[in-house]
Amino acid sequence: MAITALGMAGEFRSPINGDAAWLLHAAGRVLDGDRLYVDLLETNPPLAVWLKLPVVAGARLAGASPITVYRLFVLALALGSTLACTLLLARALPSPKESARSIFPLAVALVLFVLPAPFFGQREHLALALALPYLVASASAYQAARLGLGAETLVGAAAAVGLALKPPFLIIWAGVLAYGLLRQRRLRAMDLCIAVSLVIYALAVVLITPEFLRLAWLLGEPFLQYSRRPVLVILTQNTFAWSAILTLLLYIAVRGIVRHSVLADHLAIGVAGFLLALVIQGKGYGYHYLPALGTSIILLAVILSGASESRRPLLRAAAVVGAATLMLGGSAFLVHATARRAAGKLSAIDREMVETAEFVSARAAGAQVAVLSSRLADAFPMMLYTRAHWALRFPNLWFAQVYGRRSEPGALPGSALWSVRTVAEDLERRRPALILVRRPEAGGGLDADLDYVRFLSQDVTFRCQFSRYRQTGNSGPFLVYQRQPVSSCRVR
Repeated sequence: MAITALGMAGEFRSPINGDAAWLLHAAGRVLDGDRLYVDLLETNPPLAVWLKLPVVAGARLAGASPITVYRLFVLALALGSTLACTLLLARALPSPKESARSIFPLAVALVLFVLPAPFFGQREHLALALALPYLVASASAYQAARLGLGAETLVGAAAAVGLALKPPFLIIWAGVLAYGLLRQRRLRAMDLCIAVSLVIYALAVVLITPEFLRLAWLLGEPFLQYSRRPVLVILTQNTFAWSAILTLLLYIAVRGIVRHSVLADHLAIGVAGFLLALVIQGKGYGYHYLPALGTSIILLAVILSGASESRRPLLRAAAVVGAATLMLGGSAFLVHATARRAAGKLSAIDREMVETAEFVSARAAGAQVAVLSSRLADAFPMMLYTRAHWALRFPNLWFAQVYGRRSEPGALPGSALWSVRTVAEDLERRRPALILVRRPEAGGGLDADLDYVRFLSQDVTFRCQFSRYRQTGNSGPFLVYQRQPVSSCRVR
């Protein structure tokens, strides 16, 4: 209870993260009649938006905030996952004297409630909560603790939803499937359920949102280049990746003394699979590490519970010290972040967002607003904390980071020209009363020095529309432009 309370206190006293905010906004727009991948240019498959449709619909029926309802939804999901993992482990380890039965649920609760910190409700968080029962259930099948068909179907369907949130996560299913086929040479009902669920999802994407395939064909390659980092940087830039990698190495070294090696094997598959998915995504955002880090923390708990009962003192000591060190090192930063959030101490990014939201609410309440920046966090969650309306089809100008330094005529490929024209058309159609433009700054990262107005001005429609705006001041890192009552374009 204390772990759950700490995590939820931190979440309810802090702003929601940008990705979850944008997806809630997109779900609301879909319920209002907008078309995903036409009126809302989301670059990911539709499942993340579809999952939020009942959340937003329920919030509207109850007259509640979609943010609050979504947080309660994630809370229920995390509680359900923790309970499912606990019950599944109890079936596999019926003796109440098994130390794993007390350590394991605490580790799962720590991972699902405290570790997410600012990543609460991200797709990685949801995927981890939905996939953990599948890993435990798959392992318990080797302990003569087979589930009934209904339970296997439920576990498999949940895992399919979680892993399908990001296609690279399906590596975990492939790993567990290969492990099972090598050990038992047969498919389980939960794996068949995952396969059927994925086929149904693929058909739904084609039939319900065929526009996604066209958009992916147009923007897929540049989006893969957006914020892309080298593999070595992704795997060494912070303690999250190091903790997961060292956990795998520790497990390989001490596997012989781990009593519940089949469960540990499945968790190790999860750690390795989520690490590989992290590399495939190629961006190395903080929340991308959460599934690998979370699964490694739970694996370390299993190592600790098994090592404590080993009769090989040197290896036992190495396992205990190594596991405890990695568990503390891997989780300390995020536990501290959650504690600060629970105390109501906002990060610098959150404080900046709150100030910007207040500024926008004071000057554009009920009006259309646009933010010209490649950073999602500049627009979302800010827009959900204002009384203004988002004017653009894109959530952020991510393509500007890829192509923003090409200002020569003819230097932009077709996908970039289409994206720039889309922004220009949105300004023409929506006529936002306020435009915030991130100010260029030298030496501040991948996109800090981008001049968004210069980049977008390669399009004549943008030049025409932007000529109707006058800079009226600054707000934090933004230049503020307000629409003027001009009857015709003043193209510069």
